[in-house]
Amino acid sequence: MDLRVRHRAEVAEQRVETERFAETEKITEKQIKIKVMLMVFFDCHGIVHHEFAPEGQTVNAVFYVQVLKRLRDRVRRVRPELWEGRRWILHHDNAPAHSALIVR
Repeated sequence: MDLRVRHRAEVAEQRVETERFAETEKITEKQIKIKVMLMVFFDCHGIVHHEFAPEGQTVNAVFYVQVLKRLRDRVRRVRPELWEGRRWILHHDNAPAHSALIVR
């Protein structure tokens, strides 16, 4: 193969790789802009309940009460010995949604 032809082939291959990389970069940039909130509840045996907050959802007292109700139902199903003995305690931080009167 002639040296000039080989050089052109290499340049063309590099151009294709550069274009692929640029496409990948654009996709990655779009994916980074998406924010996701995951709420996880666990004990010493593992994860009891997890759920993703809907996109754009603000975690306020009303939403948090709904999450707690789903958590309660999940504890009844996956940790019945704790539920029946009423031997479980929920510990969470002092975020405004967590310390609202409706949650207590």
